[in-house]
Amino acid sequence: MKRPSTAFTIVVSGALVVLALTAMGAYAVWEGLGGLCGNTILAEALSPDQRHKGVVFQRDCGATTGFSTQVSIIGAQETLPNESGNVFTADDNRGAAPTSAAGGLVVQVRWASGHALVITHHAGARVFTQKDAVAGVAVAYEQIPAR
Repeated sequence: MKRPSTAFTIVVSGALVVLALTAMGAYAVWEGLGGLCGNTILAEALSPDQRHKGVVFQRDCGATTGFSTQVSIIGAQETLPNESGNVFTADDNRGAAPTSAAGGLVVQVRWASGHALVITHHAGARVFTQKDAVAGVAVAYEQIPAR
């Protein structure tokens, strides 16, 4: 069997390096897409034991997506990360639920106890994420009936 020429080996090696660098660049862009999104805090509620806070925020990822209203439970001293909500995510379902002056779905949070958060939203909302517990905090949901 004949060995490949040195030139062939260099070309194949170079192509593999270019392919690897392209894949790494694509991955970096994919991971960095979260940087195109931004969060605007609408409300914060500190837990009675002052260990957690519920944060209601609007997440905007550019002109091709609509507003979504989201909720995260984070530590009382933490700042909201530039990520999706870890508890609740919803939108106005193309106008089926009322929006705030900021443009997103109206959502309210209140603490029932140090370890129980209540999230209130309109029944017409389109809900994408709705968790029952996060970080040792139980989450309950109340819906405002559609009229």
